[in-house]
Amino acid sequence: MQGKHGHLSREQKQLALSLHAQGWRRIDIAREIGCSAPMVGLMVRSGKHLDGQPFG
Repeated sequence: MQGKHGHLSREQKQLALSLHAQGWRRIDIAREIGCSAPMVGLMVRSGKHLDGQPFG
């Protein structure tokens, strides 16, 4: 589930990157951490959103 103001926690972001490294599909990662697949795509492409800060 997303944190305050719809932002993902550091733990959610780390889990997303870990699952991606294990070969999970973005849609499955999104369901697991409670966000959208496009948000997962942004995360895994850049790999730099681990500090709990909002995207954008």
